[in-house]
Amino acid sequence: MVTSYFDISHNNYYEIISFCFKKSIDLFVIGPSNPLINRIADVLRAKGIMIFGPSRGTARLEGSKGLLKDFSSEFNIPTAAYIQFSKRDEAINYFKKQKFQIVVKTDGLAASEGIVIA
Repeated sequence: MVTSYFDISHNNYYEIISFCFKKSIDLFVIGPSNPLINRIADVLRAKGIMIFGPSRGTARLEGSKGLLKDFSSEFNIPTAAYIQFSKRDEAINYFKKQKFQIVVKTDGLAASEGIVIA
């Protein structure tokens, strides 16, 4: 197996597809969540390029903890209790009434950050 690095933007689908065909890439492995959420796996699959990585719809579950929690709840998948807020004041009022530690997670990609134990 040969591993190489090529500087191609993950947003440049045309260049990625062209590169895969020129180099006869047998399998394209996508790691970061952002390109997956931006549908790169779907685009490459549509061009017949074999991909190791989830579709945009599946990747969105990683990109949005709110979506993941709603999905888990809808399909009875065990998960920790949660509540979502879109207004700061509502969240603060809720937190003030709690008697235990709370984990706060920003919805959306946060590069493994965006979590606070309050």
